[in-house]
Amino acid sequence: MALSLWYSLRGYVKIQVKGNEPIRLIELARENEIPVRGIKSEGQGVLTACVTPKGFIMLRAINRSAKCSVHIVKKTGVPFFLANFRSRPMLFWGGAFALAALYLLTGFIWSTDVSGCLQTGEGQVIEALKNEGVVQGTPISQIDHSGLGDRLVLQTEGVSWIGVTIEGTRLLVEVVEETPPPEALDDTTPASIVATKEAMIASLFVYEGEAMVKEGQRVTPGQTLVSGVLGFEGMLPVHARADIVGRVWYTGRAFVSYETSEYVRTGKVQNAAVIEIAGMEATTPSEFAHCDTERSVSCELSGFFLPMKIAQETRYEIASRVVQRSEEEVKSLAREASFSASSAQIPKDARIIDAKTTFQRTENGIIAITVIETNESISTVSPISVG
Repeated sequence: MALSLWYSLRGYVKIQVKGNEPIRLIELARENEIPVRGIKSEGQGVLTACVTPKGFIMLRAINRSAKCSVHIVKKTGVPFFLANFRSRPMLFWGGAFALAALYLLTGFIWSTDVSGCLQTGEGQVIEALKNEGVVQGTPISQIDHSGLGDRLVLQTEGVSWIGVTIEGTRLLVEVVEETPPPEALDDTTPASIVATKEAMIASLFVYEGEAMVKEGQRVTPGQTLVSGVLGFEGMLPVHARADIVGRVWYTGRAFVSYETSEYVRTGKVQNAAVIEIAGMEATTPSEFAHCDTERSVSCELSGFFLPMKIAQETRYEIASRVVQRSEEEVKSLAREASFSASSAQIPKDARIIDAKTTFQRTENGIIAITVIETNESISTVSPISVG
């Protein structure tokens, strides 16, 4: 690590050597005490290696006897990076000053985002934060994280939990409001059982009340399944109780085209230097609308007031092209998408018992239709009026 940092500070070049015996040039370099590292064979008669700029000049001098072709393929290190700013020193120092100023500003809270307030006003939470000394411009180092959320809960009505996190210069406050318990019907309250959704009755076990449907019958939302009124004239109202399971079908559709687009490299390349200070970067703008990037760190300094990285970034222009998919690939993608669309509708407590997918071909692609069958609870209690 230390050696790599030293080479990055001094700067080095990656060279390509071609010839009948390229290793002969490496042997001559070592005989002349020219440091060479990272030697790698790239095929018959071709190898790459890394040398210092001074070493490259010396290599060219001794290359007469080796009779090889030597050229630079990459320059890395602080000297080459700084050379980009030689003609524009104000740009370098101006960028460095701006990044330093931004780094200092990251030590303060500049915005507060409150989420989860449906019934509780955000103003109550902001006021509670002020009471704790947390406002815009508060130094992050002065915020007491220990128990802050619990203290905010005590000062805010209608909430059960508050979580506080810091992302950069943003204070994120997540609120969980108190949920009043649902009004439960007393077992003695007269009530019927009604359907909550369209379904087919899979099983029906009545413990109290009168069954109004039977197994295999289709029902609609709101339809009475078990009546809480017994007797011919409704003389005996009861609280109906039953275990009812219904068969429910969920349908999902998805279309996938035979054609898709993908990005490929065009061959155009841009090299750029990047300065990163405390997570903030300064670099030259990209010449391409779309590009892939590869980055190698030339120098990294940590443990200082402003941790710094200097890197070399290579940008490869990419362009979109149309690709034709096979029918099997299109079917597979459509089946997966339609299954996801139908399963997204299924309640957590439902049990999947069957799933079928059919396909419809079109001129441009395939439509998949997936039907998932479940067994699940389809009923709820509905109070009835007496008298």
